[in-house]
Amino acid sequence: MVNVPNTPTPQAQPIDLGGLFALAGIYTTAISTWYEVDAARDRLKMMEDRVRHEQRMATLNRRMAEDAAAGILFAGEREVGRQTMMTGSQKAANRASVAARGVQLGSGGSVAEVEASGDIIAEIDRFNIEGNIERRVAAARMHGVNYANEALTRGVEAAGLAATRRSINPYLGAAGSLLSDASGLAQEWSYARRRT
Repeated sequence: MVNVPNTPTPQAQPIDLGGLFALAGIYTTAISTWYEVDAARDRLKMMEDRVRHEQRMATLNRRMAEDAAAGILFAGEREVGRQTMMTGSQKAANRASVAARGVQLGSGGSVAEVEASGDIIAEIDRFNIEGNIERRVAAARMHGVNYANEALTRGVEAAGLAATRRSINPYLGAAGSLLSDASGLAQEWSYARRRT
């Protein structure tokens, strides 16, 4: 028989359940991080979609404001035409009335003054109507400019959300979590080995 020097017989090492649970916790945390990052990316996509919708609505509102301005201008031109026709009718009726009384048109005096004052009043009315129209058109166009600015702002906001969303990677988040937790576990094991 061969004489074998005293060598210790290998003994079964107890299973380190704490280490196994720590590894399971690391993987669970990594998977949880992946889902959290993916959910954040989905929330950004929803926000981007909402902002894009607001951008489209602002663009639509701008077009409607421009259409309203055009409608106001068209209605104003008709109002000026109506006022001019009424003034012409009134002037014709006044001339017919004066002529019916036997007064010579163009003879001067009060007849000419009445006709001149009627012309001045008609001109003032026309200026007032045109001024009101211009103010209403300018207000409608200003609404259009405000909507255009809103659409531009929403477009920039949506582009920023899209860029942020594209920069988020759930795999990198999970890998970072895995590496961070694994390094902590390795430190603990190293410390535990030095103690024994």
